This record gives sequence, C-alpha cells and structure tokens, in this order.
Amino acid sequence: MAAEAIPDIILCDIMMPEVTGYEVLTCLRADSGTASIPFIFVTASGEKSEVELAMSMGADGYIRKPYDSKELFQLIGKCLSE
Repeated sequence: MAAEAIPDIILCDIMMPEVTGYEVLTCLRADSGTASIPFIFVTASGEKSEVELAMSMGADGYIRKPYDSKELFQLIGKCLSE
C-alpha cells in the first residue's frame, strides 16, 4: 500500500498479526520508492533494546503507548520538516 500511495509518514506498531513492524520497516527501506518515507514506531513495547533495534534499522522515531499526543505530534512535525 505504501508503494502505491506514498504517504507523507508511516506510524506502525511492532506487534501485528501477520508481520512485525520490523519486517514492514525492512521492506520499506529496501525499496527505493518507499525508503525515504519517515517511519515512526508507536508501540506498547518500551524495552531499551527494542528502541535501539528500531532506530538502528532506520526508524525515524519511537513512541511508547500510552503516549502524550503532544509528544507524538512534535515527533511527526520533526520528521516531516527534515
């Protein structure tokens, strides 16, 4: 869907029924058409190792649920302005 629609930004959970957010990010970064779309994980997983993995894989941000909407909007704004 991202390859067809080319969204301005993608918010994605890590744990999903069919694929993980890590798999989604890997696929997006491997495709030249979607590689530059800002990608933020929004997830309940808050382990330091999870955050480090996500960022090392090329995520542009990581927000833990429950989150403060102001924090999320600030991160989205930062990603879109870069």
